[in-house]
Amino acid sequence: MKALVISGGGSKGAFAGGVAQYLIESEGKDYDMFLGTSTGSLLIPHLAANDIGKLYNIFTNVNQHTIFSVNPFNVRKKGDREFVSINFLSTLMQFIKRRRTFGESNALRRNIKRNLTLEEYEKIKATKDDVIVTVTNLSKNRVEYKSIKECSYDEFCDWIW
Repeated sequence: MKALVISGGGSKGAFAGGVAQYLIESEGKDYDMFLGTSTGSLLIPHLAANDIGKLYNIFTNVNQHTIFSVNPFNVRKKGDREFVSINFLSTLMQFIKRRRTFGESNALRRNIKRNLTLEEYEKIKATKDDVIVTVTNLSKNRVEYKSIKECSYDEFCDWIW
């Protein structure tokens, strides 16, 4: 059994996705199990479905609006550079609303469901040995592994989110 493991870390996970694309398309590698953490968990369902073109399109067109419904950052462009700072107004509003986060990523959740359909989920579940996402349970202070074989479509999308 061969496994493809993709780590997280934003751009590091996206780089690993490019390496996976090379291994699958150019080297003809085939994997039975797919495991991802954070950014890697966003990548692995599409890699498991062998839908690399769609994955490339998703990752090259992502922006702040496709991730955050309440954005905790201000991004300004000056020339060819981008400057990122904290959006104090949205952060203050989150605090007033007694939210636990500075921002909200409900837009990312909608984007996941828009790009990973129920049909694709069922295809992956039927054709691959396993697709596993890792999540950190901060309440229990431990890592948890969530298998596509043990949860519904909605639960799997929530674990990726």
